[in-house]
Amino acid sequence: MKQLIYLAVSIQIALISCSGGGHKAISVKDSNVIVNDTFFIKRDIYKDTIVCNIFIDSNKKSSNYGWVWGLDKTDSNNVKYYISEILKKHFALKKINTYGLATEWRPVYQLHSKYYLYQPSDSGNKGTRILSDSLFMIYYMDGYSPQAIESVTKENNYLFKIKLHDYLKQLNTPSDLTIYVIDPKSKLAIWEYKTGPSTTYELMVPKENEKLYSSVIIHSEISKQQEFDFEKVDYQKLINRVKGTVH
Repeated sequence: MKQLIYLAVSIQIALISCSGGGHKAISVKDSNVIVNDTFFIKRDIYKDTIVCNIFIDSNKKSSNYGWVWGLDKTDSNNVKYYISEILKKHFALKKINTYGLATEWRPVYQLHSKYYLYQPSDSGNKGTRILSDSLFMIYYMDGYSPQAIESVTKENNYLFKIKLHDYLKQLNTPSDLTIYVIDPKSKLAIWEYKTGPSTTYELMVPKENEKLYSSVIIHSEISKQQEFDFEKVDYQKLINRVKGTVH
């Protein structure tokens, strides 16, 4: 399906590309509309089949909240499983004081200066993170990738530094994680990863506070779609604000 570029009527929307299986006859094809109190960034229906809907869900009672945690094992069981696997390798885990940091985290994205959760087309892109008192785990398409926590340092209420150990000798895994809390209410935070010479960032929010944010949903009844393209975040600007708050 051709890429669609459209101007916002009530808000500006970035470029979106959705693959629709090569169909040509479209029953409903529009964008930036409100249907039954749901704001559709994109709405593409062929006869009675949803080809590609992208919409904002602001209903905090919606089943779309919490979906990401219901896949596979529960996250607490995942932690127990990986701990048992590590112990089989005779690697000694330490119980670390994480200073009240949440265990389960979900990624947050920026769209026109507002923050949103995201339900991707491919569940492998859900991006959850687990931070237990001994393990740090990143979710990838084939499951969680665990790393042992060596230490956690609390610099202040807004800044935490975490040392990680890759006992599996995996490739491209971070050795250092720094958490900058940018919203004391929701605990929304920038996660800064150090992996060799490179540094990467992402926004994360604790599971228990996810309902403070609306969610962008991408849904198709026929095939996986290209994921939504959110805005780039000025992480350094936000980090500087945290450092300014501390001083």
